[in-house]
Amino acid sequence: MRKLKIWRIVWVSGIFLILIVILIAVVEYKVKFEHTNQGNISLYIYHCTSEDNHNSLCTTTNQNNIGENQLISTYTCNGNSCPTLGTILSVQNQIITLVNQDNSLILYDAKNNKTINSGSLEYHILTKSDHNILGYVVKNNDNKYGLIASNGSPLTEPIYDKLGSINENTLEDYNDTYITAVKDGLYGVINITTGKIIIDFKYNELHISGSAILTVQDNLLYPISTDEKYLLVNGYNYIYGYDNIYVVIKDKKLNILDNNEKTLIITPIEISEDYLYNDPTTHANIQTYQSENIIHILIKKDNEYIEYQYNINDHKLTS
Repeated sequence: MRKLKIWRIVWVSGIFLILIVILIAVVEYKVKFEHTNQGNISLYIYHCTSEDNHNSLCTTTNQNNIGENQLISTYTCNGNSCPTLGTILSVQNQIITLVNQDNSLILYDAKNNKTINSGSLEYHILTKSDHNILGYVVKNNDNKYGLIASNGSPLTEPIYDKLGSINENTLEDYNDTYITAVKDGLYGVINITTGKIIIDFKYNELHISGSAILTVQDNLLYPISTDEKYLLVNGYNYIYGYDNIYVVIKDKKLNILDNNEKTLIITPIEISEDYLYNDPTTHANIQTYQSENIIHILIKKDNEYIEYQYNINDHKLTS
């Protein structure tokens, strides 16, 4: 009887030891599994609806929150926590976002799940008139600016004091081909797609408005060509260029001129206040854009916009 009891004790103790070994193995496996999967947490970018029922873009770390056909992109995070995405830009079937992770700013192509560029302090998007992406203005740690292409490859070294100009977080002074640049306190013009200098750095001030490159004299704007010839004899408070047509403002009158400075409308449009090219508060008082053969001109009056339409083919102005 005593031998049977001893055998039973040994048997029970053996099973207990085996269970302890299995428990330790399970714990070790779980710790190892969690450790190796720390970098595999994902941030999902998906279509959602805002409170005012507008289509929007949202993020989540729980894929179960996403309905069918809502998922746009999956961003792989570092560690157990995911970054907060900055502004998500939806541009002509492209979705570009800024990722701030580990104090590093990353320009991320959410549509194609790839990093475009990283390591810069600022990124500003350059878009064409058809809303496709031309490239980006980037700012480095030395507060110098450079150009990169839409795929992230550098077009210029970051050596410029300024590229374009920023007005209320909107990048201005560029068009589909050119952008203004400042180096050593002087202005020039750079080709956006090649990074080559088109107008050398010798001007005190340059601007780009539509197709027009503008220099400044006595607080008036003058359009110049890439070979630095003056295209109009007179200066204006406002100029917006459409190939060989200019929308101009001077002495509280808006006019439309050809490249010979001939008036293309019967009567200039009266406006209520002087337009000052260097006063940002007046910039919003006039907007102009082209659709096919129509130039649309919107003038703000009493907190409302009055729209005029100029037909390029028959030279008629209607409102």
